[in-house]
Amino acid sequence: SLSHSDLKNYYETVHALSNRGNHSIEVLENIYPYERDIYISLYNRKDEAEAEAKLQRSMNAYTR
Repeated sequence: SLSHSDLKNYYETVHALSNRGNHSIEVLENIYPYERDIYISLYNRKDEAEAEAKLQRSMNAYTR
C-alpha cells in the first residue's frame, strides 16, 4: 500500500510532468514507473544544462 508521502510524491510527480512535458494525466498514469523515471531524469538533465548555460552567460557578461 502507498504511504502518505509516497502518494504525495506520486501526485507531485504527475503534476510536474503534465505541466513540464505537456503529457496528459491519463497518459502519465498509464506509463510504466521506469518510463516516469526516464522522463524525470531527462527533465533534470535539461534543467542542469540550462542552469550551466545561464551561469556561463553571466560569467561571460561579467568578464567583459
